[in-house]
Amino acid sequence: MNEAVRAEVIRKALADARLLVGERGEIPDTFASIAADSRRVVPGTLFGAVVGATADGHAFLPQVESLGATAAIISERPRTATSSAE
Repeated sequence: MNEAVRAEVIRKALADARLLVGERGEIPDTFASIAADSRRVVPGTLFGAVVGATADGHAFLPQVESLGATAAIISERPRTATSSAE
């Protein structure tokens, strides 16, 4: 049985590592799962948009949103679909 992942645990780990630059939008209290592979996203997933050797997770942000990901950790803000709205 999978246990929900608490957002505050993720937030603290990122902040402690000095990787949390900011947050936008509503962040749920918990996530059903965490995935860096868009094929593993289910509703309630926290998606990690990782730049890999063969694929860039940022390119999959629209797809994972439609699959039900409720939040994403990104490393390249200018590549997000909503960054121009700010």
